[in-house]
Amino acid sequence: MKRAWMIIPTYFPVIGGAQVQVQQLSEALSGQSWEVAVITRRHSYAHPRGLPARGAQQGIPVRRLYSRGGGKLGSALFVASGLWFFTRRGRGGVYHAHDTGAAGWLAVLAARLLGGRSLIKLRTGRNAYEDSLRSPLVRRGFWALVRTADRVIVVNREVQDWLIDSGLPPERVAWIPNGVDTERYCPPSAGQRAAARARLGLKAGDRAVLYVGRLEHMKGVDVLLRAWAALAPSDRQDARLLVVGDGPERSNLEALAGALETGDSVHFAGEQPAVLPYYHAANLFALPSRTEGLSNALLEAMACALPVVVSNIGGAKDLVQDGHNGLVFESEDAAGLIAQLEALLSNPAVWARYGQAARASVMANASLTATIERTSECYRQLTGAAQPTPGEWAVPPRDS
Repeated sequence: MKRAWMIIPTYFPVIGGAQVQVQQLSEALSGQSWEVAVITRRHSYAHPRGLPARGAQQGIPVRRLYSRGGGKLGSALFVASGLWFFTRRGRGGVYHAHDTGAAGWLAVLAARLLGGRSLIKLRTGRNAYEDSLRSPLVRRGFWALVRTADRVIVVNREVQDWLIDSGLPPERVAWIPNGVDTERYCPPSAGQRAAARARLGLKAGDRAVLYVGRLEHMKGVDVLLRAWAALAPSDRQDARLLVVGDGPERSNLEALAGALETGDSVHFAGEQPAVLPYYHAANLFALPSRTEGLSNALLEAMACALPVVVSNIGGAKDLVQDGHNGLVFESEDAAGLIAQLEALLSNPAVWARYGQAARASVMANASLTATIERTSECYRQLTGAAQPTPGEWAVPPRDS
């Protein structure tokens, strides 16, 4: 039995894109004769008193390690607890860290000290990493980590280019976008669409623009609200902006919407256990992020054949071609976002064409099946079942 350890700082009941990706990958690999377990922190910002040490998520074992304390102390305890755990229970296999920092160091140290191979996933955008590396000490630690890892997975080509330009060998960088279940996230039938819109109180002629994601500064929802408030009256007539998600900026964003006098044209839906009906009800999807790896919500929206308006960063640049499957604006450029929203809201004739092209892009580049196949191949290469070929799958051609 082949063994894979998924190492992630926070896990269910904390829910986010990273947690969903880890769960989907774990379930798929366990069906391919891999013995998979998730290693995470017992204490986090969401659960300072701690969670049970042992558990399971959809049949995948979850082991939560002692990590009480904030900042460097909690991180050090997590690494120490992890090494002690692996010494007793988990020598060998693939140590797959879904983050840098403590999770990444646990993976590379376990592989070096106990045997096995280490893999680190960089899950955000280049500008976010560069901003975090302004301290010389932090910068040296980051580059020591990625250069020690046996393989680095990136979710967008922006980070791929950055790593290679910084001296990392191309064959050690694998571009593997996040994957979306394109059977679950798919265009709705007419009946599904009508039911979803009725449930949200949308009339037949209402135009709905959707945002799904965390409400935090990096997501740029404030830029979206300012752009929405500045739309021409004709574009906002019978139009709704649906904001789905929660986070530390929610109260500030609700206050901003009030100050901008957006009235009932903006609806904050909060965190939703089932987001699919919102994709089915919407006409357009907006992602105004300041930094991003590859948004799961963007993939889900595109898989549901929604035309998208996105900031030109991270993985969005790999999947969205301006004027083909959506529209693009420069991050922080509210005027550019206003222009693109007006262009789409006033031209429903292009929605179906953009939406079909959006789904085709996801099917070709970011389906869950493709992500699992590429990750499985990476594991096989690391464990000796296959040998990496520079320039082949690990670094796909630019037109792939």
